[in-house]
Amino acid sequence: MEYNNKRKNIVLTGMPGSGKTSVGKRLAESLGLIYIDTDKQIEERMGVVIRTIFETKGEPCFREIEKAVIREVSSLYGCVIATGGGVILDPENMTALKEHGIIFLLDRRPELLEASYERPLADTKEKIFSLYKERLELYLSTADYVIDPDSGKDADFETISQVYLDQETVYDM
Repeated sequence: MEYNNKRKNIVLTGMPGSGKTSVGKRLAESLGLIYIDTDKQIEERMGVVIRTIFETKGEPCFREIEKAVIREVSSLYGCVIATGGGVILDPENMTALKEHGIIFLLDRRPELLEASYERPLADTKEKIFSLYKERLELYLSTADYVIDPDSGKDADFETISQVYLDQETVYDM
């Protein structure tokens, strides 16, 4: 078997506000990987914030842009990819992300998630609880590993780092 240095990606999924951005940035810095936030990629591509995309173009348009971004970033290697909370809604997104990545679900309890105006589908506590209930099975069924970020500030970071380093993370090309 011949190896090259193309490393798998760490892909973070979970509800809006579950810690994907903060954990992702820390992982990328610690492991020497590139950090990519798919929501930020969408905003850069569209030139507006996500809330504006939802308000002016609608969720279907947002999901199409998200799918294009996922196709692009999932073809890369050696990245930490923080996904938007709804990325799991499209099976093609998850297939693409799993091709070169290990999927880690940050499963923060919904009562600990903060509503935010910036998150159009999670801007109230009621919406957060509803989304969590709707999406939990998809999150669980698409994850390679489920991480409980509520078990301690560093537990999620340490667990993901260790799993990543323990994996055979170099591809046979």
